[in-house]
Formats: sequence, structure tokens, C-alpha cells
Amino acid sequence: MFEKLLVTTDLSDASQNIMKCLNQLKTLGAKEASLVHIIDVIDVGGLYGTFTKLLKPKMESLREMIEGMGYKTNIIIDLGNPAREINRIATEGNFSVIVAGTHGESLLKDVLLGSVVHKIIISAKKPILLIPLNILAEESSERCKALCGEMLKNILFPTDFSDTAENAFLYLKYLVENSKADISLCHIQDKKRIEPYLKDKLEEFNKIDLERLSRLEGDLKSAGARSVEKIIDFGNPAKLITELANSGKYTMLVIGSQGRSFMGETFLGKVANYAVHHIDIPLLIVPPKYF
Repeated sequence: MFEKLLVTTDLSDASQNIMKCLNQLKTLGAKEASLVHIIDVIDVGGLYGTFTKLLKPKMESLREMIEGMGYKTNIIIDLGNPAREINRIATEGNFSVIVAGTHGESLLKDVLLGSVVHKIIISAKKPILLIPLNILAEESSERCKALCGEMLKNILFPTDFSDTAENAFLYLKYLVENSKADISLCHIQDKKRIEPYLKDKLEEFNKIDLERLSRLEGDLKSAGARSVEKIIDFGNPAKLITELANSGKYTMLVIGSQGRSFMGETFLGKVANYAVHHIDIPLLIVPPKYF
């Protein structure tokens, strides 16, 4: 599930911190890590060749860093729409996971931030591991090192029990099998959907969903989880899950990219999109299985 990594970089000093995090993924069976940088066609036009020559020395330096960890690696520099090209390369190259930073500064503009990361997630056919950088508003390799060092220790898993959530659970189970992590399973009853007409059913919903979480708990304990906590709450799913993720207890959030339907206000889809911009721990986003 993690054997072949596609590591995106905007070549900023901050993005180098992502490389330091890759060592943690070797415990998950990662063996190959390819570096990719997409030059936005809107920015460079006919200067693609010139920019490629400028970028290669920096890419080579990063490759040496990754090879020093024992990874097989290569360099990919291409021209086009960053989000579209990254997803194309990940799919055609049969990569296991896309790895990207959620902070940084590209040569020309924020290539891997904001709308671009959002677009990668929307159309991704492969899981995406997002690693927050510069979360203290200044570069600090020690902060990144500490964050990545705890990546697989205590994982938060929100679920709406959809097929996509079940697929994301398979990745969570794999993480547990290889790290023996502590896990918190979380389901938030959406206040908007329940009030006012279904409020009297809330206790019944909680009972049903607690049984569902208990099933997942059993699977995780069989996989070797150190501990499993079950959380059921009521309110705004995106905000409550983000508050949990940023509480200081958790070291990673694993979530499906879509929920029970494919409309814009789905539980998982909305939470995943909100989390990208608001949480300060690594985030593994898993797309629907049919992709």
C-alpha cells in the first residue's frame, strides 16, 4: 500500500522537510520514492527548457538525500497544470501514495498550496499524504522532525460508515499492522441533518453507530492496535473533527475523500477539504475504491 511514493516538491527550503519525513514510511514497506516538480505552463510559457535546467541541480540534491535513506528514486520534471499532471503521473506510474507538503513557497507561486492541493484531492485516484510544514510561521526543521517522528503513534479516524470510509479503513488497518498505533475511531452526528426533525432519534442513532464502531474496534485490535478509543459526538463534523485533530493528542488523521454521496456537503468530503486547510498534523486522504 505504500511501496511506491510520488513525492511532490516546490523546491523551497521548507519543502525539503518533507524528505526528512520519508524515513518514517519505510516501516510501512515504502521502497521507492520518485520526486516530481510540475512547472505551471501559465507561468513559464516558452521558457520550459530554461527552467528545467535551473531546477535539475536542486532536484538532484533532494534525490541524494532520499537515496541516503535507502530509497530507489528518480526525478520527474514536467510542464502543465500541476494538479492534473501530478494525478496523471501518479496513476500512469502506478504509484501507491502521493506525498505533498501543505506549506511552502515555489519559484513562481504557491504550486502545492490552496486551490492546487484542493484540485489534487478532488480528482486523485491515489491516496494523498499531506505533511504540514512551517506551522509556526517560520522554517524549523526541528518542528518538522518532531511531527514526523510521531506520525504513526496515535491516529484519528473519522468515519461516516460509507464505502469510501470502509476503503480508508483498510489503509488504517494496514498502518496498525505495521506500527501498532493507538487509534481513535470517531463519528459525528451532523447537527444540520438531525435537527429539528430527527433529534428524538439521536439516542437510537448513537447506539447503532457505537455498534458499528465496535466492529471496527475489533478488527483493529486483531491487527495489533495498542488501544482503540470510540468517540461519538453531535455538532458540526468538520469543526469538531478538526478540533480533535489539533488537540495535541493525535499524530495523524486518516480519512476518506468522499462520503455517502458525491454532493458538495457530504460528511467525509466536507471534513477532508476543511481539514486540509486547518489541521496541523499529517493527513492521509484515501479516495473511493472504484478509482
